[in-house]
Amino acid sequence: DLIGFKMIHKFRLPNHEELKSRLLEYMDTSDHGSIIEGPDRISKSDNYVPDTPDNKPYFNWFAHEVMEEICNYYAIQAMRTSHVWYQQYYRGDQHAWHVHPQTSISSVYFVELPDPKFSTEFFDVETRKTLQYDILEGDIITFAGHIPHRSPPLISDERKTIIGANFIFDRVNTKLFD
Repeated sequence: DLIGFKMIHKFRLPNHEELKSRLLEYMDTSDHGSIIEGPDRISKSDNYVPDTPDNKPYFNWFAHEVMEEICNYYAIQAMRTSHVWYQQYYRGDQHAWHVHPQTSISSVYFVELPDPKFSTEFFDVETRKTLQYDILEGDIITFAGHIPHRSPPLISDERKTIIGANFIFDRVNTKLFD
């Protein structure tokens, strides 16, 4: 029985305060555009920019901490990043219900979060209800990419900024098993 098997994990990025201004300065000076597709409206994103270190240098500023936490929590010995992106939301923006195909774990780093009610929402397939975790700016949430989730409509005059990443697990860390 896997009821209650925890596939969603939250942790805090320890150097968030120092990192935040550097990340926002990078995003403020980038010329990435908006995403308007169906119900999705995201004011600024580099989601469709190819994933290369030159195109997305910001992820390397904190990738080690994130990947180490994910490996420790999920008992993984080896994993790789498959996609990284940032999104900035302004009043009225949203990212409708979706999943992340061909990924083991997805993560969302809340660089700016005006209120926890604007954090990622999840659809519980057993109860058919929407769940939301108590998230603060500086937190990172990780979850199985097949869990339906969304960024609810932003009804605030303050901006919301996230950095998302998808990871593929390659090997488990059997040293942690009994």
